[in-house]
This record gives sequence, C-alpha cells and structure tokens, in this order.
Amino acid sequence: MSLSVECPRCHTPCSLADVPNGASITCGTCQEVFAAEAGGDEAPGTLRQTPAKKKSSALLWILLGIGFVLLLPACGLVGMIGYGFYWLDFSEDTKDPVIVGDARPELPRMVPGMGAGAGGNEPRNPPKPKVEIVRAAAPRIPLECKASEVREILFSNAKTNQAAVYSHSEEHGHRVDRYDLATKVKVSSFELVDAKPNSERKSFSPEGTLFAYEDSKDFVVICSAVDGKQVSRRKPYEEKKKPVANVHESLLARMEFVAEDRLLTVNEAGGVDLWSVPDFEPIHHTPARAKSSFRNPQWGLAFSFDLKVLAVFNGEGYDLLNTATGELVRKTDAPPQGETIKSAFGVAFSADGRELAAFFAIPSGIGEPLAVMARYDVASGKCSKTTMFGDFSALGSKSPNLAWWGHKHLLAWGETHNQARVVEAETGKVLRRLEVGMVDQAGRFAATSPDNRLWYAAGEAANQPAFLAGVEVPEDELQAGTDKPEETLVLTADGIGKKK
Repeated sequence: MSLSVECPRCHTPCSLADVPNGASITCGTCQEVFAAEAGGDEAPGTLRQTPAKKKSSALLWILLGIGFVLLLPACGLVGMIGYGFYWLDFSEDTKDPVIVGDARPELPRMVPGMGAGAGGNEPRNPPKPKVEIVRAAAPRIPLECKASEVREILFSNAKTNQAAVYSHSEEHGHRVDRYDLATKVKVSSFELVDAKPNSERKSFSPEGTLFAYEDSKDFVVICSAVDGKQVSRRKPYEEKKKPVANVHESLLARMEFVAEDRLLTVNEAGGVDLWSVPDFEPIHHTPARAKSSFRNPQWGLAFSFDLKVLAVFNGEGYDLLNTATGELVRKTDAPPQGETIKSAFGVAFSADGRELAAFFAIPSGIGEPLAVMARYDVASGKCSKTTMFGDFSALGSKSPNLAWWGHKHLLAWGETHNQARVVEAETGKVLRRLEVGMVDQAGRFAATSPDNRLWYAAGEAANQPAFLAGVEVPEDELQAGTDKPEETLVLTADGIGKKK
C-alpha cells in the first residue's frame, strides 16, 4: 500500500513514494514545502479515507439544502393562516394595517350593500325624509308586529272601543292582536289556524268578544277574541249538486257581525244570509240580485256604522236592506244621466248614516271607461250629486276603494292600501295625495273607522315596528293646498304631515 500525507496548508494528499523519511516534500497544489515524517507502520499525516470524508460532508450539506427548500412552503402556509386569524373579527375592535411612511388620505371602507350598486360611496341607509307634522296622531299605540306585516285593521263598536290588528309573517304566521284604544294596551293575542292566505273576509264582533275568518277550505271559522279557541265552523255556501244559474251563489264575498250573536254573509252573486252565533243556524235568506260578481268584499257592498243597513249593488244602483230581517228598505236612483254602469267599486256610508258615496265605471265609447262618483241621500234613495272624472288615473287606481274621512272628505285608494287620494265630497275635487310611512310606504289604511277619524298602521320603514294611529282631518292644510293635488301628505306614527 502506498503511503500519503496531507499538505498542512491545503490538505491535499501528497504521495510518500520514493521520498526518504524526514526529507522535505513540495505540495504539488500550493507549493508548500514540509517535512515528510511517518511513525510506526504509517506516517502521522497519513489519510486513508480522505476522499470518502469529503463526500460525506457534501452529502450532508445537500440534505440540509433540500430540507430547507421543503420547509419554505410549510412556513409560508403557517404564516398565511396566522395572518388570516389575526384579521378575523372576533370582537368589536377594528384592526387596521400599520403603514410606515407618509400619511395618505384614507380610502372609504367598502361595506356590503352600501350604495346603489352594493359597493358605492353612498351611505348604507339613506337619510330619512323630514316631515312637518300638521295634525298629531291621537292615540298612538305601539304594535307587536312590523309595518309590512299588517294586513287588516278592524274595530268593535264605539262603546267597546277596541281594535283587532291582523298581521302575517313567516315567523308568527296569521295572528290577531286585540287592543283597547282608550288605555292603549294589548288585551289579547291569538293565532288564526289554517287561515286562507290573502283573504280579506274577516270580522270583529261589536262587543269585541268574537272574531270570524275564512280558512283554507272556504269554511267560516268563529273563534274567541280572548284566547282564539274555535267556537264554531261552517261553510255557508256549499256547492250545489245540480247546476245553478249563477256559480257565484256558492262563493263567499263578505261577512260581518251585525250583533254579538248574529253573523251576516253575502255570496258573490249578492245573496244575503243571516246566521245565529255560535250554533250557525240560518235565520233569513235574500236571493241574489246582481248580474256581476262581488269578488272584492269592499266593492259594491257596504254596511252602515250602526250595522243596521246593508247596501248591495243591483246593476243600476243600490238596494238598501235591513240586516236584521233581510227586507228591502229602499232602492237608490240610477245615475241621472242614464249611463250604463259597467262596474261598481268602492262604496261607503257616512258616519251619521245619512249619505252613501260610491264609485262606478261607465263606458266611454273610446277605450278606457270613465270614473263616476255618486252620492245618495239614504233616507230617500235620491242621487244628490255625481262627479265625472276623465279616467281613473285621477283617483290613483283603476279599481278604487272608498271610505269617508270626517263629514266632508273621502279617501280613494287601490290594492296597495297605503297610497290614496283625498277627495272633497261636495265637489268631487281631488285635493291631495296621501301616503302611509316615510320610507317604502310601509303601513296600511283601515277600511272603516269607529269615530270618524282616519286609522292606519305605520312605521319608519317596512322592517321597523308599527304603530296604530288615528288622525282627524287637517282642514286648514287641505284648504291651503287646493291648487296642489299632487303634493303628498304623509301618515307617520306621529301623525299627518308634509315632507320638507
């Protein structure tokens, strides 16, 4: 075996062949001159495995480098997760990045749903319009439902002085809340089991003890207004086995408690029936009298405030019936101009029962029908006044409902029950527009009134709690704005006012 020795300077192996022991040797790499000495069998500087040692050291560095490269993505992932957890908002504190350097104007923070395009620079909620109240609401009763959930407002007689507010939502279903108008306190709340969706056929008894509604199977259900327990249930108009002259005789149009133990129903053909309560036994029946159908309970049908008289459209005018006996009291005149009535819409008795006002549609001969408002003297049946409108656009609806507001004014509104026109009863002149609610027209008019005031439910917005309010006619404001029929008055929870 040949011997070798390392150069003490560069550690290059140098062969000791043919070199006497102790003689000088010159490194072929760095030209270092050193003495070649060996002890025992081999020299002390001999390297048997020098090349293998160098390979082992290089392999170690290669493995360390590979490990470092593999660890880099893992470290980056851990850092990203940590950064994400830092920015998750587990508290109400706001975390803002710290920017080193010159301060710059802060950019607007983007909030979901902000602005018209869900990301603009407009405020999340538009500023509420300001309203100058011209007549305060009295009373003002907080309701336990939102303004958009109110469907109907019904009243007992003036002596009992109660209101029943029917509302519907996905959360609580079909519900009625009963309020004492004098104390402004809710006295009961109950669910309408299996109520027919979108049906306006409901009634609140005069003394406030019973409530009637139509269920999904077209049965009339009478329940206690105290706890909602069912008292009786019956379908007043069964389908006839044999064909009948008018299919509408089998369909319910309207029902009304005319006494605490009497419920009067009207079918879609104009037939009238009186039933005992709670046993639901028939008392009297009056045959159908109209060619058209009474599809809307407010069109062509009206009860006087004392519930003693029912007005039923007969094709030319109105039959006035005694609700207790079903007897015809008198007929009203046909329109004085002799026009053919195409359709009957809203009709209402004045609070004192002396007048009846009604909207009709008559053919125009050139397309859209004309709108006519007729006023009748109830005692004689004479038509005391008719007003011709160019078309129904002046009333804000092609099929207007009607209600009295005070003794001198009428309200005309459409299917939305939250926008109306105020009409002067004497002249038929449209005085103002009327809206419920400052935002989204959230709320609803009551179709009737216990005290000659306008009653309604309103809230600041559709998803805000509603208030039940009553307001008297703002005579001064209406007279001052007779030349501004398109100027809007707003019904709010605080009263009636005008936008600033």
